[in-house]
Amino acid sequence: MVKKAVKPAKKPAKTVKSAAAQAKKRIHQAALEHRSIRREVVHIPGGREHKNPVPALIRMGNMVFSASISGEKPVTDEVSPDPAEQIALAFLKLRQAVEAAGGTTGNIARINFYIPESGLRKDLTEIINKEWLAMFPDAEDRPVRKVFPMDVPKGLHIQLDFIAVL
Repeated sequence: MVKKAVKPAKKPAKTVKSAAAQAKKRIHQAALEHRSIRREVVHIPGGREHKNPVPALIRMGNMVFSASISGEKPVTDEVSPDPAEQIALAFLKLRQAVEAAGGTTGNIARINFYIPESGLRKDLTEIINKEWLAMFPDAEDRPVRKVFPMDVPKGLHIQLDFIAVL
């Protein structure tokens, strides 16, 4: 067996000093580009404005962030006492919101659900799961989620917010 002579490694084309300078330049350019990203308020067709001076939905670059979405009836804002109806309406509004921002439910990365602190947690989670599976049937293509029991406005069985990446 004949051994081949090992060639010495080529000298790096750039010195560490010039590589650091280039990295610094790239970081500066990225910061300038990032600074130009501004909030854009997204209006949801048929949606109502937030009660407080807060937009219901914003887009920043390719990211979408919502304020609270709940399950009131469209047009009348009436709250049904039926948890299943409220949750179905909240999911419908979720779809309308992400579509108003130019995306689909496939762009949703995270959903937070807020439900009343009560003995209904298991029942409400089962209803959420039913709507969840209808909206996200593919187990390999679902956003992450978290259900938070907390003090929600009286009469509501659900509020949610989401983050999407377009």
